[in-house]
Amino acid sequence: MTYGYDTLNRAISAVDAAGQGNSYGWDKENRLLSITDALGRAAQYQRDARGQVTQFTTPASESYSAAYDKRRRLTSLTDPLGRATQYSYDARGSLTGATLPGGVAASFTRSALGLIAGVTDPNGSLWSRGFDKMGRLVSIADPLNRMSTFQYDSRQRLSNATLPLGSAQYSYDPASNLTAVTWSDSTVLNYTYDPDNRLTGGSGLALGYDAADRLTASNGLQVARDAAGRIASIAYAAGKTVTYTYDNRGLLTQVADWLAGVTAFTHDAARQLTSLVFPNGVREDYTYDADGRRATIKVSNNGTTISSITLHRDALGRVTSADRTVSAVPGAAPPNVSLAFDAAEQSTAATYDSMGRETADSTRTFAWDLASRLASYQGSTGAASFTYDALGLRTSSTTGGATQNYVLNYALGLPSVSVVQSGGADQRYYIYLPGGALLYAVDAAGGARHFYHFDEIGSTMFLSGDNGGVTDTYAATPYGESVQQTGTTNNPFTWLGRWGVMQEASPALYYMRARYYDGVAARFLSRDPVSSLNPAETNPYQYARQNPPAYVDPRGTDADSEDKGSELQFLLDLVGATVYKPAPREPSLSELLAALEPPASPDPPVGQPPESPPPSPAHHIVAFVVDQDYINALTAEPDPPGGGDGGSLTPEPGIPVADLFNLSEALQDFDPDAVFWAVIAHGIAEKGKADGTASASEGFAGLVGLVGLWSSVGPTEVSAAVFAILLAGWILFPRREAKA
Repeated sequence: MTYGYDTLNRAISAVDAAGQGNSYGWDKENRLLSITDALGRAAQYQRDARGQVTQFTTPASESYSAAYDKRRRLTSLTDPLGRATQYSYDARGSLTGATLPGGVAASFTRSALGLIAGVTDPNGSLWSRGFDKMGRLVSIADPLNRMSTFQYDSRQRLSNATLPLGSAQYSYDPASNLTAVTWSDSTVLNYTYDPDNRLTGGSGLALGYDAADRLTASNGLQVARDAAGRIASIAYAAGKTVTYTYDNRGLLTQVADWLAGVTAFTHDAARQLTSLVFPNGVREDYTYDADGRRATIKVSNNGTTISSITLHRDALGRVTSADRTVSAVPGAAPPNVSLAFDAAEQSTAATYDSMGRETADSTRTFAWDLASRLASYQGSTGAASFTYDALGLRTSSTTGGATQNYVLNYALGLPSVSVVQSGGADQRYYIYLPGGALLYAVDAAGGARHFYHFDEIGSTMFLSGDNGGVTDTYAATPYGESVQQTGTTNNPFTWLGRWGVMQEASPALYYMRARYYDGVAARFLSRDPVSSLNPAETNPYQYARQNPPAYVDPRGTDADSEDKGSELQFLLDLVGATVYKPAPREPSLSELLAALEPPASPDPPVGQPPESPPPSPAHHIVAFVVDQDYINALTAEPDPPGGGDGGSLTPEPGIPVADLFNLSEALQDFDPDAVFWAVIAHGIAEKGKADGTASASEGFAGLVGLVGLWSSVGPTEVSAAVFAILLAGWILFPRREAKA
């Protein structure tokens, strides 16, 4: 990277090896006023006399404004449509409520230590938490007063959990690594570690690392890395290796398989993917609007258009209409049905157990283990049973007496099924981008390839074969209520297939990693393991904020927690106190940012982990308002190339304007007021003292990404809360003993 500075030692440009990057404008007080990317798209900031951002204007001339009280707290945020979100605080300055445009509101009560002890949702239902004098989470209760309690040992480790339907006990090794969780229903999860306290195995799990703590082996898959730590190759089996090539900007340019097939990628000066060409000659082209949001998708073969999509958006970036020329159109969605819900957001059209998990609807019954994993279902169209690994991802599915085993690759940004096996033999290999987005499948017998072509949200439109012809077509409704399809290819990746969402044999039932989703009801079968303070998201069963054109949720953990890439660093940033004395604090970024509603967004850059919709410009305002020091730290280069004393602001070059200050994705759904205060902070503090670690490697991000499913605990899922403690506290952050 090459940096340019002005006479005041401020970075005014940042250019990558290809001579492309961003330029920056500053005021006399060294505050950022503008960012311009390599395509000339500029974002502008306006500030008041105290330096607070009062207006942010996007490259598309869409303006957001912010207002503050005398204590410099954000009180309102107004979007380009003139809609305001309001915030309220207590005398101590802690956020106590947020009201979205239209009056949808949530309020928060706090303990004496300032911890969030209660969340009242827009329906007036109270979700409560209890803490002891040390700030440790000791109880969780839902609006129906169904409670779980937690106990700790003398070393501040979770030792027991009592749930509405049973209990769990936790075992540790001398280094405080979690070694087993034993549930009262006989479910047992085991974990093993290497001498460096890195997770290497467990129930259905096998991992390996290099000296830099990057994953190099995952359940038999071998992962090689280049000097920059990026995935260079993945060996699926003997003689079956996929290689990845990057340009001097670090962008993926080629994916080559063992059949001599090459998929080629091109990017523009702003690092946006503009085209990809599959080995069969089918080409995909993409264009973007001024704010970097995807505008068109065109698929063609030898100059003949196969499909095209043109998206139209409003001032908030929401898709309002689309012009489509596609191979198939969705069938009619099921007729509207009036539904009723209880105080815990459970549908009266279904039955639930006391842990909030659906046990039956009109056509199916569901069975769960105490770890809140769906063990089996029985329906009018058949039955299925499942097994899972120690981190909660599915490893097998049995339907009609036939079992498929899944080999998972945790080195990808989004851990995904890479090999499907049956009867001990490989049946199919799935090829992904390093971030976890699906590219194509290869049959183990014969080597036939099936190339995926997706719409703007990642649902499969059609498959093409090795000769470039369309073999199968799919048309899914936005919520996945129905999928119309033609062709005979065995393909579970239909609705949201790009992100590894798997369609089950039961109609409109989908596996989304942390949870299962019912497309007809447009609801998850179990509660969200990630709690949210956003008034629009307090319903723990809803999908994608009830806005599937704008959001996707491939992990099943809330539309805004979809994929952040380096969850480990985000968690480290969130924890600000030890278990012994949680410090009083100002409103957290997560609290403020969670009340906002960003618009739709383009797909992630090729080679990067898939992201939930990047933050709207509104998030940038709040980020600057709440924590300017954090922004400075984010954009600063400790030892700027080309000289300087390390104190100048040096933004990272080449980052699109819309993503430069992406704090909301890092922070908005992780609530440090719950288990983190009591448990994870202690684990992080101990690990930090032992080895100074404060970040995850690119390879380890795959593992961290999955465990991120359980990394923020609220009253919406008791067993998931337990998983949050055990996984995030002692698997992600093991203590390392000093080496001789």
